[in-house]
Amino acid sequence: MFGKTVADVSLNAIANLGYAACRFLEPVYPGGTPSATSEVIGLKENSNRESGVVTVRSHGFNQHGRGDYAPGERIDHVDGVTVEEAERQIATRLYQNAAKAHFNLHSESQGRFGRRLIYGGHVISLARALSFNGLANAFHIAAVNGGRHIAPLFAGDTAFAWSEVVDSAALPGRADVGALPPR
Repeated sequence: MFGKTVADVSLNAIANLGYAACRFLEPVYPGGTPSATSEVIGLKENSNRESGVVTVRSHGFNQHGRGDYAPGERIDHVDGVTVEEAERQIATRLYQNAAKAHFNLHSESQGRFGRRLIYGGHVISLARALSFNGLANAFHIAAVNGGRHIAPLFAGDTAFAWSEVVDSAALPGRADVGALPPR
């Protein structure tokens, strides 16, 4: 997107002194057609009155004309994490879940799955960790308003995650950030 601003910003300047408060909100893929718009938001004349500093705000858009998260958008997090037996046991103990489905190998070897299940709280924590790849520009995650794991997970399995934007909202007095509130 920086390159897309050269024609209307950099080529009209003596020098481009830098960039600030950059946010990357949407992916752009090979074959896509990104675009950008710029607007002057500040002027400061130098003492020689022949030059000055111009502050510009530029917005970039992907091939779909999007530059921010949109309700209904699904974000597939590309990484996976394989659950190891040792970390599963430690995490489940830290969560203080002592259900035999998670700890008692003797009883669970005779049960429905023939082995111990990974505790759901651990699965949701793994999904939250995986979400950082895809939500890297998120300023702060205040809460996770839902989560589900729809199939059993066992030590040695690999978990994957995706997120869905269910709503978005402007924050009063803040043009630089928005909110993705729970619905």
